[in-house]
Amino acid sequence: MTKCHALIAIAFTAAFIGGGCRSKSNDKDPLVSGIGLLESGSIEAARDVLIEATALYTNSASAHCNLGIAYWKLGDNNAAIASLSRACELAEGDSRPQEFLANVLIDAGNVDGAHKILLNVENPTASTLTLMGVTAYRAGSSDLARSYLGQALQLNDNYSPALYNLALLCRDVYKIPREALSYYKRFQTASPNDRRAAETPQAFISLGEDAPPADEPSTPVPPPQPPVAVAPKPKPTPPPSEDVDIVRQLLATADLELNRGNADIALLTLKGGVNKYPNNADLIWALIQLYKTHLGDAVRATNLHQKFSRMFPNDARAIKTAPQASTTTTTPETSAALPPGEAAFRAGLDHYANHTWDEAIIAYQKALREDPKSSRTAYNLGLAYKANGDLDRAAKSFTVALILQKDMPKALYMLGLTEMQQGQNKGALAHLNRLIRVQPDFAKAHYLLGRIYRDENRPDMALIHFERFLHLAPMGTSADYARQWVEQHKTPPQE
Repeated sequence: MTKCHALIAIAFTAAFIGGGCRSKSNDKDPLVSGIGLLESGSIEAARDVLIEATALYTNSASAHCNLGIAYWKLGDNNAAIASLSRACELAEGDSRPQEFLANVLIDAGNVDGAHKILLNVENPTASTLTLMGVTAYRAGSSDLARSYLGQALQLNDNYSPALYNLALLCRDVYKIPREALSYYKRFQTASPNDRRAAETPQAFISLGEDAPPADEPSTPVPPPQPPVAVAPKPKPTPPPSEDVDIVRQLLATADLELNRGNADIALLTLKGGVNKYPNNADLIWALIQLYKTHLGDAVRATNLHQKFSRMFPNDARAIKTAPQASTTTTTPETSAALPPGEAAFRAGLDHYANHTWDEAIIAYQKALREDPKSSRTAYNLGLAYKANGDLDRAAKSFTVALILQKDMPKALYMLGLTEMQQGQNKGALAHLNRLIRVQPDFAKAHYLLGRIYRDENRPDMALIHFERFLHLAPMGTSADYARQWVEQHKTPPQE
């Protein structure tokens, strides 16, 4: 059997969107006719008719979205992006136009743009989260991709694209064939007619022997399969409000991810919680604080806080601490009153939150020139370099942060992670061991140490750190892997 490299793919079925204004005669309705032509494969004719539909129904998300699909299938990505962007503006509560737009951006090579679009989905679905896993993988972050895919299965434990992608990740990146087989068999059960389900389990595993190294994106995501018309999605029914323990667990998980520096994962955790429990004040409040404090998105925090205040007018947080959006223009005197480097630092936060890495780097460099003793600026500059794929400069910036603030825990962790990703295990071990001397309960440092010692063929040391990690962080995909490794390598007691 011919072997192939890993292919992170989403079996994405583009759904024609119905709705919008309809004429009395469907035969003369350009929107209905255009959808029919798309279904029959007459794409050029469908495009021409759907252009008429958008002129007739200027505010119809359905018309603009289906026109975007037609352009996309004809290979005109620029026109598809324009039409789908308009559909996103018009659609209310339907994430499909945003998902279509993300697919086109991925197809065009704009992974950062696709990720940004998906982060703006208010109520992410299993399909949304799977697409986010694809973008994270293509951006070089396998761990984040695995987290997104795991969250997709939390929403729909039989969602076949997430199952298939997790099988690929476990097979080709994490090298855990038993878990890969488990996901692949679930995928076969969920989608027995999918062409990818035709392999035997043994054949599926054997295909991964020539896979690329971990964290290396492989071939591009293929274009979606021909779409199938579906009815508009019903709004989800919120779960019972008495599920207090689940909400507490969601808040605790988000807080843990923030402590690890994973704001993206915390954001998805809280968004998923708000989607399931839309009337829970604590989840919405935590999301407000995340936008405001960790992502630097004051506008979104303010808008959500205003919504919070309308929903919970008697809540003390709405009455006493609702943030006020500034309506005045900042004067030169106000800017001059800021500490040196602060204005540039805040600009860097904004650019980083918007995933515009080059602009974030420029802003942080300016802030560091104005305040060369700022360890937080050096650290954030390292994060921006790392997000932009420049690991050498990232490591140098984290080193500067440690010079300015000795034993800064986050800088030690990020320097160790960066060195590990560069294959510099000796340096990574030195910085991560130094970190756990400074902060013994830094869970993710123990996880990285376990991975490095595993790769260095030191199972005794790997076992120590994986067990410590499981004690500190017993939940999540990393914990699942560590637990499986420990079970496979722990020496059974002697009788």
